[in-house]
Amino acid sequence: MARQRICFLILITFFTTLSAWAADPVFSIRYYNKKIYYPDSPIQVKVLLSNPGPESISFRIAENRTYNFLFTLKTMKNEMLPPSRDYLINYDRNEPAYYRMITLEPGEEFGFILDLDDFVQAVDPGVYVLDGMFFPELKNRDQGNGIQSNQLSLTVRPGMYEGEYKDMIDMETGSILASSKMAPDEVVEYTLKARQKNQWNKFFLYLDLKEILLQSYMTRRQFESLSQEEQDASVETYKNDLINNRVPGNQGIVDIPVDFEILQTSYTSNEAEVIVREVFQNTGFREIKRYTYYLNRYENIWKINRYEVKNIGTE
Repeated sequence: MARQRICFLILITFFTTLSAWAADPVFSIRYYNKKIYYPDSPIQVKVLLSNPGPESISFRIAENRTYNFLFTLKTMKNEMLPPSRDYLINYDRNEPAYYRMITLEPGEEFGFILDLDDFVQAVDPGVYVLDGMFFPELKNRDQGNGIQSNQLSLTVRPGMYEGEYKDMIDMETGSILASSKMAPDEVVEYTLKARQKNQWNKFFLYLDLKEILLQSYMTRRQFESLSQEEQDASVETYKNDLINNRVPGNQGIVDIPVDFEILQTSYTSNEAEVIVREVFQNTGFREIKRYTYYLNRYENIWKINRYEVKNIGTE
C-alpha cells in the first residue's frame, strides 16, 4: 500500500509538472537569411514559438512587438549593450497594448521575422552573444514571467566598404545603390523608411540636397556667388551637418517619424507634391506634423527638392 501511495504521488507530481511546463510555448530564435554582418548591416531574427506539449496553449501577441520581446547582446566580457533608441521609443509609448490571442495546438508553431535593430544594435565590430525573452503577458515584466530563448553567437566584422564607396553600397543586399523609376509617393515612402532605419545612403538617394539647401533666399544668393568647387563643397558640408545634427534651423527633413501616412499625391509630367502625416515621439506625448514634399523629375527619376512643415497637434 505504501509503495502504491508513493507511485501515486510521483504520478501526480509528474503530471502537475508537465501541465505547468506545457502552459507556455517554447521560445527559440535563429538568424533569418544569415550572412556576413558589418556594423551597418541590418540583422533579422526568426522568432519561433512552439507547443511541444500534449495540450493547447494560448498567449498574446501585441502589434507593438517591444511589448512581447526583449533582446540582449553581450560582449565576450559579459558587458551588456544598451537598448536601441527605437526600442526605448516604442516601449515607452503611452498607448493601449493592442494584441491578438494566439492558440497553438500540440505540435504547432508560430513564427515571424523581427529586426534586431528595433531592440539593440551592435555598432562596433566584435563577437557577441544574443538571446531573447518572450513575455506572454506583454508588459508585465516585473512578475518574472518571461520565457528565455536559446543563445546565438553574433560576429560583426569591421566595415568592408570605406570612403566614397561605402555610400554606394546597399548594406541590406550588398549590391550597388542606384535610383530607380518610382512614383513620387513611393520615393517619399522609401526616403522616410530609410530615415527610420538610419540608412543615410538610401535617405539621400532621392534628395536634391542642393535645392533643399537653397530654400532660403539669402542662402541662394550667397551660394550663387561661389565658384563651382565651393558650391560642391557647400553641399557636401550641408550633407554632413544633417547627418551630425548641426543645422537646427533647417533639420526638419531629417527628423525621424515613429509613424507616417501618405495622405495625398498630385503631379504633372515633371512636378509632384506629396502630403504626409508624420508622428514624432516626445517625452510623454506624440507630436503630429503635416509635411508637404515637392519633387521634380530628372531623366525619369523623381527627387525631393523642397519641403514644408506644418504643426497639427499632439496626442
